[in-house]
Amino acid sequence: MKKLLAIVVLGLFLGGCASTYEDYMHQSEYKLCMNYLTMAGNIHQESRYEAIKRKGYNCNPYREQARKKKIADDEFRERTKEALGAVIDCSVRGC
Repeated sequence: MKKLLAIVVLGLFLGGCASTYEDYMHQSEYKLCMNYLTMAGNIHQESRYEAIKRKGYNCNPYREQARKKKIADDEFRERTKEALGAVIDCSVRGC
């Protein structure tokens, strides 16, 4: 019984991570294209791409803005990582 419950819970959990193109059909061209262009490697990219194709969106006008956003996001992540590292070092060493 516990095994069956674990399988059902795991299935529900993993099913919550899945997406289809239909999940993105309500998004504006700007939002869908920006998310697609800035989140390379994201598990939902195929679904986003399918929604873009089905809606006939053209993401080319957003490429430069997406490139700049990706650079800014990467820099923010790096600064956050450095700051978090400093906090952890400080708490371990007792600043």
